[in-house]
Amino acid sequence: MDLFPPLVEALAFAAAVVGGLVAYGLKSVTDRDLVIFAERFGVEPGTDERPLVVARLRRARRVRSFTAAAAFAVSTIPTWLSHLVPDAASALNGRLDPWANPLVALALGVLVGEVLIRQRPTMRRAVVERRDPGRYVSIHLVRLLDVLALATPLAAVLAATRGEGGAASDPVATAAFGVGAWALARFGLWSIVQRPRLAPDGGMRAVDDALRADGAHHLVGVTLAVSAGAVGDLLWSVTWDGPAYVSLPLAAVGVAAYATWWQLANRSRWPVAPVADRGR
Repeated sequence: MDLFPPLVEALAFAAAVVGGLVAYGLKSVTDRDLVIFAERFGVEPGTDERPLVVARLRRARRVRSFTAAAAFAVSTIPTWLSHLVPDAASALNGRLDPWANPLVALALGVLVGEVLIRQRPTMRRAVVERRDPGRYVSIHLVRLLDVLALATPLAAVLAATRGEGGAASDPVATAAFGVGAWALARFGLWSIVQRPRLAPDGGMRAVDDALRADGAHHLVGVTLAVSAGAVGDLLWSVTWDGPAYVSLPLAAVGVAAYATWWQLANRSRWPVAPVADRGR
């Protein structure tokens, strides 16, 4: 006999994850965080810029963490449903599986959070100038997002025509996740690019570019995780019973995509000063 019913274990796990995400979101921005930020983006916030950087990094962390916690909580609903109303869960025949993937839920929560983050100008009259996403993140990665957005529906068609087979989830829902993530990312990048500048020049301009680059790297990284993971899952469902040298690499795509997200969001370097100079 189990010590704890499965539903209690699921609830305890969900509460622990949600609580951890909320606690992380409430965490203060430390001096080490500022050092990493300065090293990654090639800026050195002065005495005047430092409070602004701390406040905006803290706000961004809270929004990402809280939306991820909310998305993860929603993703546990199918698990509760399977324990509380097993007949209804069986009738759905796995259609809620894509919504119950905790990693996808966390990624989508962070993605929505990135779109919701607003770094408003601090001046009464902000500076407006023409920019493009390539100033703040590799344009090659942005184009890769576009390619994945086109590949996702094609992979979904292949998975759907395959039949039940080895598909672990609904191809339509999985494709919707991938394409929806791309649409959100494109809107988020547009918002980052169109946001008025904090200052026309000087240290505040460099800090402004660094904050934009930080948001763009988080945004592109999480979108790559969702989109590449969706394509990999769909193609794996087509090749799962094929040769191992084909199915195994596809199964690993999701792991590689989430590792890339972490790298882009936390370690990838993008010195903004040379980029800003080229744009003048």
